[in-house]
Order: sequence, then C-alpha cells, then structure tokens
Amino acid sequence: MSTQHRAYVWILACLLQIALFPARAPRARAASVPADLTRPAALDDWRQRRLCVDGSTANEILDAAIPLLAEHDRGLFVLHWPDADAAGHRSGWMSNEYGDACRQMDGALERLIHLAGNDRTMFVLLADHGGGGAKYNDHESDHPADLTIPLVLWGAGVSPTWLNDASILDVPPTVLAALGVTPPDCFEGRILSEALDAGATAAAAVA
Repeated sequence: MSTQHRAYVWILACLLQIALFPARAPRARAASVPADLTRPAALDDWRQRRLCVDGSTANEILDAAIPLLAEHDRGLFVLHWPDADAAGHRSGWMSNEYGDACRQMDGALERLIHLAGNDRTMFVLLADHGGGGAKYNDHESDHPADLTIPLVLWGAGVSPTWLNDASILDVPPTVLAALGVTPPDCFEGRILSEALDAGATAAAAVA
C-alpha cells in the first residue's frame, strides 16, 4: 500500500496547527515556520520561499532538510517521517518490518539531535495514530491500540515527568507556549504545563 503524508502548516495570526493529508505517492515532507508568527513580513517571506523538502524515508527527509536546518535556527520545524506507518500498513504493526522501520527513524532522530547541537531546541515526538488494533495492518477502529500514541517532549525548557493525561490536541498549545506565544482560547487542547520548566526561557526552536 502506497501512502503519502504531506505536512502542511497553516498559520492564522499567531497560532499554528498541523494537518496530515493522505495521497498516493510514498513521499513525505518537512517544513519550517518562522519564529515571529506575528510579523506579517515573516509570514509573506515564508509563503513565497516555501521552505519545504520532500523524501520517502526519515533519513531522506532529514538529508534534504539539512540545508534548511542549517540556515534557520529559530521557529518551528515539522518533519513527518512515514517509515513506521508505511511498514505497518504493508506488514502489520509490531511486525519485523515495522521494528526495522522504527529503528531507522530512531537513527534519524539521533542524527537530528546531533545536528541541532545546542540547548535551545525542544523536540516533540509523536504519532498521529496507533495501529494493529482491530486489524493487524490498519488503524481505523476504536481499539485502544489504534487510539494510543507516543508523545515525548525532550530538550530545551522540558521538565522531566510522566504525561498521564495528555492528548494530541495538547500539542499545538504546548508548542506555542514553548515558543513564548499565548495559545488562543479556541484551542481544545491544553498546555502540558507539567512538562514545561516554568523558569526556562522560551525555546528558540521546536522540532
């Protein structure tokens, strides 16, 4: 099964939300958003330059994104890595192929952390769905395995703790708070304040 996931970043005033849309080709995308979301010139520049790269695997996407990461050291960097999802649909979640895909992504993450090379970057690691619940190679059900995702915050401004009551809806307001921006009231999620160091300065970048 070939699946494309493109990460589009929609910016409205000083808020951001991320949507993943499936298509046909096995490619994915990384994107960068300027740190100063309230400055119209920065948004216009971002729209015109289209700071996006494509690739089929985590390592391909990271390789293509390296020049972008080197040029910009502030803002939000979104890297959608499709390896585990593609393997899960082909061979099943928790299959050997799925495990190999997860290890490839883990290696790419190690490279990304090394490339950041500073203590001003927060990393937010998550999936948009689980898998292998009602059907071994799918995730379209109410089974807990399909609805449960990993959510990890690490790096600048993070206070070590367990996230016992967290949702994917909590990610956008938490990212905004980490960048020093007040989330709008219309957000359904909450700031994961228990995971943020109240005494830390705003992160320069979130990936």
